[in-house]
Amino acid sequence: MPIILKGNEFNKMRIKMLNKILKPKNRLMPAILVAAILLTSAAALMLSLSACGPPSLSFETVIISPAIDPTTSEPLDPSEKYGMDTRQIFASIKYKGVMGKDTWRFKWIYKETGETVLDNGDKYKSDEPEGYFQGIVNSNIYITEGDKIIPPGNYTVEFYHNGKLQSSAGFTISKPQMELIDLTLANKIDDRGAPFSAVAEFKTNETAYACISANYVISGNTLKAFWKDSKDNIINEESIDIQQDYYEQSWVWFGLELATAADASPIEPGTYSVEILLNNVIFSEAKFKVLKSDPVTFDQGITYTNDKYGFTISIPDDWAYEEKPSENAIMIEMSPEKYNITRFAFIASLSVPLEPYDKFAEEDAAGFAKENGWTQLNSQSRDYNLANGDAVKEIMYLHQDTQGGKYITVYTFIKHGENVYILYAAAYEDKAAEITQSAYYGILQSLAIK
Repeated sequence: MPIILKGNEFNKMRIKMLNKILKPKNRLMPAILVAAILLTSAAALMLSLSACGPPSLSFETVIISPAIDPTTSEPLDPSEKYGMDTRQIFASIKYKGVMGKDTWRFKWIYKETGETVLDNGDKYKSDEPEGYFQGIVNSNIYITEGDKIIPPGNYTVEFYHNGKLQSSAGFTISKPQMELIDLTLANKIDDRGAPFSAVAEFKTNETAYACISANYVISGNTLKAFWKDSKDNIINEESIDIQQDYYEQSWVWFGLELATAADASPIEPGTYSVEILLNNVIFSEAKFKVLKSDPVTFDQGITYTNDKYGFTISIPDDWAYEEKPSENAIMIEMSPEKYNITRFAFIASLSVPLEPYDKFAEEDAAGFAKENGWTQLNSQSRDYNLANGDAVKEIMYLHQDTQGGKYITVYTFIKHGENVYILYAAAYEDKAAEITQSAYYGILQSLAIK
């Protein structure tokens, strides 16, 4: 038979049941479960706003290291000193309680000059601007990257949060020691001083280059080269006091002119050597041979053509030349690039104003001698024909200066139609005779007239 409860009795029973259910130990259970859920979310670095307010903001110190863990971004092997062989340097800092929209910034400063060598930053998490985060942020710099080199010295890295300085740390890149790597002999070098190719034999009209490669070129060091003959006698000595730093593998070179020079005797064929010293300590020695060569060559195929006067001539190898036009003539001046012992000019003009040729040559030579304070000793001339039948008149003068030095000037006139072509040469008699003669006949034989 069902029990029928009156209103008061029913209320008393309901209260007893509620009291039984809501005992203290049972009442705490839901709160514990909620806390566990929140802690799980915190482990994922995402901190949601709660009734207690946002998490507190904090930063640890900046740590400098040569590497970071690729998974955790934790700095590895922290240090305050680095060498030029270090590829890159990292700055790291741990943070807590930042918002995604907050900004971070690392400023790398070279203390020697106050220059900022790197300034980079960003938002912590722009895709979740209202969230709160904790973690690590890094910045890194390469000691060498492209053409930019971070020089040795003292540095400071400053960390900013929302534009406010939070922490900083310092480190030093030490100045390296200069070390020589190799010695290479060459007859041609590029604009860095590096050899085009290694050679052990040179011709007497070449330059012998001693090319030294170094890990770095550091100021305060001194390089020397002793050029020696087969009897170990020093025939030439060179020295370089390095004034500027180059923090990359570089070349330093010395050169010995083997060809005749105005103020030196030629290097005769034979066996020679060059000895290289760094700070008066011998680094290396290389032997080489000097071979007799033709004083002038035309192997490079350099030519000059003028359509107005209808001619082409060849230019000797490694000679400089300059075109000097005027209203009634064209002149091409030529000279060896490496030494100042002979001068050539090729002139094309209408023939009539220069006739007679012997009078023109005599007046020009006399004026040239007067300008230089020379005395004419004698002159001679001859007439002959080129292979194409053109008539040639050659007039040569011998002059002497106040110190007894002798100079030869030669005028060669080739008449063709209404034009005259003049090959002019001037040189020291005792030091340039062979070179002048070789260049003279080479240019003359190359003349082609339309």
